Amino acid sequence: MAGEPDSEATLSREQLEEFSRRLAMLSDDSVERIYQTAYQECRYDGKNLPPPTAIQQLVATWRRLRKIRKENQ
Repeated sequence: MAGEPDSEATLSREQLEEFSRRLAMLSDDSVERIYQTAYQECRYDGKNLPPPTAIQQLVATWRRLRKIRKENQ
C-alpha cells in the first residue's frame, strides 16, 4: 500500500508469549483496563493505521478477556 513503511516492527513470538504470561498474572480489572488502552491505540483515525505491535497486544488481551469470561460463567 502506498505510504506504508516496507517493514513495521512486530512483537516476536517470545515477546508476545511474555506479554500474555504477564496478562495472566493480573486481576480481571487490570486486564480490562489494558484492553481499553489497547483498543484506543488501535482505533483507525481515517489517516494512519495502528502499529502492528498495538494490534498484537489488543488481540492477546482480547484472548485473555475471553478466557476470563469463560472461567466466570
